[in-house]
Amino acid sequence: MSDPVFRLTVPASPEAVRVIRAVAGAAAAEAALGYDSFDDLSLAIDEASGALLEHGGASLHCSVHDTSPGLAVTLSMTPRPGERSQWPHPGWQESLGALVLSSVAADVDYGELAGCPAVSFNVG
Repeated sequence: MSDPVFRLTVPASPEAVRVIRAVAGAAAAEAALGYDSFDDLSLAIDEASGALLEHGGASLHCSVHDTSPGLAVTLSMTPRPGERSQWPHPGWQESLGALVLSSVAADVDYGELAGCPAVSFNVG
């Protein structure tokens, strides 16, 4: 995979997701994604971040790669010290959030990145 268009770390809070959406939107504009892809990207980031925030953690990390003609996004959550629980939560992959995410993004994967819960997907 190419070098990321950006990497960003924010506190694990719903308010910080706005920052990720804004920066990812700039990357989408740079990649000349269509209007529908902008909306899909924003919704996918919301759903993936929401799943990670439900899991709990200290910080949320995002990296975006230009895959021309789209973007590959990976979001991961650094757990708080001593915190560890099943990822994804039981039943998450059958939830409305997972359904929405898979309907607006391709190649959705719930896994781990450097031992941290992660969600990756492609848009565009």
